[in-house]
Amino acid sequence: GVVRFDSSADWETARLSYAIAPEQRGRGLASGLLSRGITVLRQQHQQTVIRAEVDSRNERSLRAFRRLPDWEESSRDAGGTVTFWNR
Repeated sequence: GVVRFDSSADWETARLSYAIAPEQRGRGLASGLLSRGITVLRQQHQQTVIRAEVDSRNERSLRAFRRLPDWEESSRDAGGTVTFWNR
């Protein structure tokens, strides 16, 4: 799997995205992958506010983010996107 952070505000904020190979999905890997990626980011940018957007139909990804400590589920837009924040 891969975790990616995009920032255009000198790391004041960052958008998190991730992917897991199709043949590895459903094995409970997402939370660990996300935790490790966040740890690496925090080693270099402790104050960065991280945002992630998840399609409300993606139950596996929603579960992965809901398992992470210190994340807020802040909104769901009309298009079905759920936003998570880590401050």
